[in-house]
Amino acid sequence: MVLDSIGVGLIGSTTDVFDLALQHCQHMYAPDFISSVYGRSNVRLSPTLAAFVNGVASQSLDFDEPWHPATHPSGAVPPLLVLSDMMPYS
Repeated sequence: MVLDSIGVGLIGSTTDVFDLALQHCQHMYAPDFISSVYGRSNVRLSPTLAAFVNGVASQSLDFDEPWHPATHPSGAVPPLLVLSDMMPYS
């Protein structure tokens, strides 16, 4: 699942919908540009925006199986792992 998500994220970073999402997020204010984006080694965004853009990349060419129980949530889970490292522990 993880390898599939990385693969579809990288190839998804070449799509038009990814480019539109990235352009939009690069114009949004965020104080912490520390997280990387699929396919763009020189681009950094905030953790929240990077998770969104990486999720767009993962979903733009990935077709998850829609049956129950969910067996392939690759497009939704790995981009959010960026956020789990940034969340404060209580």
